Amino acid sequence: MNRLLYKRYINAFCAALSIGVLMGSCVKRLDQNTQTLITDPIFWKDSTDLISATNYLYVSLPDFGSATEELYSDFALDIRTTTINTISDGSRVIPANDGRWNSAYTYIRAANNILEKSGAIADGPTKTFCVAQARFFRALSYFNLVKAYGDVPYIGRTITGREDEALYTPRTDRRAVVDSIYADLDFAAANCPQADQLPASPSAAGSIGREYGRITRSAALAFKSRVALYEGSWHKFHGEPELKGTKDPNKHFTIARQAAQTVMTEAKHSLYTKDGALSFQNLFRYPGETYANNKENILVRLYGKDITNNVASNGGYMRSF
Repeated sequence: MNRLLYKRYINAFCAALSIGVLMGSCVKRLDQNTQTLITDPIFWKDSTDLISATNYLYVSLPDFGSATEELYSDFALDIRTTTINTISDGSRVIPANDGRWNSAYTYIRAANNILEKSGAIADGPTKTFCVAQARFFRALSYFNLVKAYGDVPYIGRTITGREDEALYTPRTDRRAVVDSIYADLDFAAANCPQADQLPASPSAAGSIGREYGRITRSAALAFKSRVALYEGSWHKFHGEPELKGTKDPNKHFTIARQAAQTVMTEAKHSLYTKDGALSFQNLFRYPGETYANNKENILVRLYGKDITNNVASNGGYMRSF
């Protein structure tokens, strides 16, 4: 090869090599994960990430600021100018926009996302417990929707975008939605620890992801009983147009009785009586905090172990009658 052809060959080779390096480096840069946002590719790595994702769902637990929750019950006194009693008697007109609708589906999506992303994480007790908690909170959100709306769209997976057909799911018969709630709670009851298998207080040492205040077997069973009692009562006392088709209150009453009986038989809870006449008052005050002091609490919402460790906050007021 003469000197001129050799030089041209070397130049062409170097040019091709440079282009290849540039193209490879460009592709590498484009494939990099964001350095400023938490995204799915960099988050779902192990059970610790599952725990962090599950922690978010506890925000959906009712608190002292959710006074309207109690207005669903027969025990409530209507002290507000606007009521929820219209839901019970079937006369409520569904509004065009309702924060409870948006909030419920936000938590449902978060729970579905945990269930889907957990598939890539190694199996183990922590993973199973996180999945059980996610299913409990999905059941909680769907129950809140059924109470307010009856038939609602059942979304059992995350929605990927505006073109996803699941976004346009029509209303699902409440019977199917309630059955899905039972299935989620059965899974939670089978895979959540008993109350005495968790630390007895927020300050007690324990495994990460298994702290006091998390969902327990008895919490899942007790909530299942509450759902079934509500649904059985709805079947018994409602018909067309609120409840279409065949009614079966006994099915739900039986489920309620069996779930409640299991909680009582397993005997992880008992009435708080150690303060005598003040027991009912102290049940909701400092003397009644923690499982070590109070076995009556089945499901608690933590506000923090002390004033400097704030998990959630509450603002309340007193009013005269």
